[in-house]
Amino acid sequence: MTKILLVGDSHLGAVKRAHDANPERYPSFSFAYLGKGGLAKTRFFDVDEAKGSVRIISQGWRKLDFCRSDQDLPNLVVLSLPVNTSRILREMSWKTHVPWRLRQHDNEVALSDGFVDRLIDTDSGYAIEYAAALTEIGLSVASLEAPRFFEDAPYLKRCRLDVIRYIDTLYRQRVLDRLSDLGIGVITQAPQTISEIGSTKMEFDNERPGDMHHANLNYGQIALQQIQDFASQHLGMRTSALK
Repeated sequence: MTKILLVGDSHLGAVKRAHDANPERYPSFSFAYLGKGGLAKTRFFDVDEAKGSVRIISQGWRKLDFCRSDQDLPNLVVLSLPVNTSRILREMSWKTHVPWRLRQHDNEVALSDGFVDRLIDTDSGYAIEYAAALTEIGLSVASLEAPRFFEDAPYLKRCRLDVIRYIDTLYRQRVLDRLSDLGIGVITQAPQTISEIGSTKMEFDNERPGDMHHANLNYGQIALQQIQDFASQHLGMRTSALK
């Protein structure tokens, strides 16, 4: 049977809940939650080229090993890590520091294109390298794009929407381009879940009060179908739900 393994951060939660609500439709799917996404910007994995193995080494994350010689490797690894803008949007001071082309006031520090690009590369680089390392040991890998920010994100109360939207869009496109250069496919956010302002529609906001960061089960259901479609269209896979 075709095996599709979803690996990654807390954004897998919505997809996992959707799967658990109807597991018989997705018998090929399994999940490996690594941990909170903050560690994605650190060197969280190790590569042994001689053994053809890639393993998670961060203390705060689940230990997950892949080896070229394993007999039971998944047919497709779907990685929820590289295309995730939440850290850079939350942790940077986009109220006082803005891309130079968006500067409006004297008290705003203008950031060059090169500096913003380096911020993005620093935040996403290890996750991209991890995806590449998995492909180098023979795995088929796709990246699942994390949902865009929601309108109730706390940083929108202190930062301009146009700045947040610019950084979010630039980050996603830069990472998608790097993944494309590596031959790694991306399952992008479904258009029907994106609002006119570039955020994720509030109807897909998490069910838990106070969670202004993660998507809900309905969003997860859409993502599950996208993954099925990707497996079928791009890799020629068949799952029982597609028969």
